Amino acid sequence: SIAVLPVLIGLAVDYAIQFQARYDEVRRRSSAPPEEAAPAAAAAGGPTIATARLATAIGFLVLLASAVPMVRGFGVLLVIGIAVALTCALFAGFAALVRFGRPRPVTDVPPMLTRLRPGVCLRGTWFWL
Repeated sequence: SIAVLPVLIGLAVDYAIQFQARYDEVRRRSSAPPEEAAPAAAAAGGPTIATARLATAIGFLVLLASAVPMVRGFGVLLVIGIAVALTCALFAGFAALVRFGRPRPVTDVPPMLTRLRPGVCLRGTWFWL
């Protein structure tokens, strides 16, 4: 049962990468805000990724024909896990892309050094403005 985890993590990451690639394409082509790019990316990549999930699940269903109960259980867990992985990549992945999809404002100093922003460093010496 534990051997299912690496397979599912790999598939979930692959689904998330595919959705993010579609999201980046939509953002690049249309300059749409994240709230509009996410549904368009899901519509563009969703059917293809769902078809790949279905083919993978059917491939793992072959394990149900095994005479070994542990292998059958492995197949069942993989099929259920694939559905969960795609659902997580679709909902949680796009939620994160929309939430953190806006570019951050560019600053001259890292955020943790905001107290030093008024200072100027010349040849290793700080001058406070």
